[in-house]
Amino acid sequence: MGSLFECHPADAIVLMEPKPAGNMIHFIRQELERIIRGRIMDGTEKILNAGLDAEFFAKLPFESFLGSLPRLQLSAGKFPEASVTIPCFASGDEKFAVFLKDGGKDFLHRTIIIFLRSHFGKRSLMTGRKACGIIRRMKIAMLASEVAPFAKTGGLADVAGALPKVLSKLGLEVVVLMPFYRETKKKDFSLKKIGSAPGFIWNGKQENCSLWEHREGGLSFVFVEKDEYFDRAYLYGTPQGDYPDNGERFAFFARAALETLRLLNFRPDIIHGHDWQSAVALAYLKHVYAQDSFFAKTRSLFTIHNLAYQGLFEKEILGRVGLPEFLFNMEDLEFYGKVNYLKAGILYSTAVNTVSPRYSQEIQTPEFGHRLDGLLRKRHGSLFGILNGVDYSDWNPSTDKFIIRKFDASRPGGKFDCRADLLNSFSLPGSKEAVPVVGMVSRLAGQKGFDILCDALEGLFKLGVYLVVLGTGEKTFQDALLSAKKKYPQSFGLRIAFDEALSHKIYAGSDIFLIPSRYEPCGLTQMYSLRYGTVPVVRATGGLEDTIQEYDQESSTGNGFKFKEYSASALLTSLSRAVSVFRQKERWQALLTKAMSCDFSWDRSPREYLRLYEKISSS
Repeated sequence: MGSLFECHPADAIVLMEPKPAGNMIHFIRQELERIIRGRIMDGTEKILNAGLDAEFFAKLPFESFLGSLPRLQLSAGKFPEASVTIPCFASGDEKFAVFLKDGGKDFLHRTIIIFLRSHFGKRSLMTGRKACGIIRRMKIAMLASEVAPFAKTGGLADVAGALPKVLSKLGLEVVVLMPFYRETKKKDFSLKKIGSAPGFIWNGKQENCSLWEHREGGLSFVFVEKDEYFDRAYLYGTPQGDYPDNGERFAFFARAALETLRLLNFRPDIIHGHDWQSAVALAYLKHVYAQDSFFAKTRSLFTIHNLAYQGLFEKEILGRVGLPEFLFNMEDLEFYGKVNYLKAGILYSTAVNTVSPRYSQEIQTPEFGHRLDGLLRKRHGSLFGILNGVDYSDWNPSTDKFIIRKFDASRPGGKFDCRADLLNSFSLPGSKEAVPVVGMVSRLAGQKGFDILCDALEGLFKLGVYLVVLGTGEKTFQDALLSAKKKYPQSFGLRIAFDEALSHKIYAGSDIFLIPSRYEPCGLTQMYSLRYGTVPVVRATGGLEDTIQEYDQESSTGNGFKFKEYSASALLTSLSRAVSVFRQKERWQALLTKAMSCDFSWDRSPREYLRLYEKISSS
């Protein structure tokens, strides 16, 4: 690990919570002074006048430890065994820590731990070797095929863009690697060419690639440039289908990413790969770099965002991308006659996680396991679920640049104007408040529940609602929805497109947000809709089950409506409950306020990743 300063594991205490407010810092200072003075006086009367400078202690700075480390020196004169050095710091204004060395750890350490736990809770405190690892700035190399805002097709980009920023603020040293797409080149980012990755044998000849970097504070985004593979109109394929050389494209990215880490002399404690496009890097780590001392202490985490997308290729791909051909067997990468890249991530990573706790359980069953459930059950001891967060700087009705009027929980009136603007955007007639607007922003696919939605359309409109849908996807569903649009022109608004501005209008202007997914690894749209006071109606699966609690009229608890059975009738029953509550104005307003208060920001999940990184690195 990289080190800002060395510490013995017994010396360190880190508070894994946001930096305490000023008055709490003052309280901590006072209490620590009392504890230290008391312990020294209890230890020996000869230390009574040892020189504890209370005024200096009160002025002790709690700024970042990246500069000179502020210290409180309690000198015991001719009794060095009782000397205490206590640097107190906050990493990136995110953590508060106490560091003890010399004799201090013998008689102060336990007392200070008890004190901090009493005020912040046991789970908020990290001590010993774990704390020492955090202080020493763990190094994380994150590999992803798309990262917002540089290139995006879905939720993976949102996670790969937001998570590293928060981890960096928590004090970790993070490098994010991704391909340098044409889409990225068209955008106005500040980029600097930093060199070329060391050459390696690829398709029988020496290959290299150019590397570009974008920095945001202490966070580095590195782009692998290989125009032959990445200078294309789309990231993964055209509307007609995937690019036939995707197996080579993303294997090249994975191999180049590992070589880039060596070029940068960035020895990662953890390589964190996302989805099948990055999973092959773990196969290289296992079978190509196994004897490489540079990666000798590197561990890995593989995140599954959607198990359905596995990266399946013919067996000849192994030789073309420089992996041993003996891996084409059932115990390694062979999968029903194909090579399965995602299987590499599951097999060769130190640990695996999904993007919600519920989904980590579901994928171990035949229903949701996509024929990998047996392998995942074998890894159940190192399989975890961590719920995604959302970036409220992009999804916030009080600041949203795309909506006609800003609003929030304390000023909800703007939502009615957004509702009228939404209906106008779809050329639907204005209405009284008694007619709810049901919104959907989704890929038009079977996974997203459009088969049962199409079956439910007649019953849905009998409930007396508007429905507005935005998305692109499978032709079968596009045709079915276009036909329904002709049948219900006064109630159904449809836009088959990708339209960022209109998506924000739907979140802000709808009353109900419908997500009838067959399965949903996490789902971000329900989190967005809650912040906009648009109450979700969801199927109880994956992250939807984890984030939405059924509304109960008697107790006024819950934040939405759920149905378990995957059917049109179950969908309609749940939607009918929502419409019934909508027409009870006071209840609905209370539910809307409760929905807007839900917090799924990235404040919580990164700390879970932090704990998981530490668990992996010590394994």
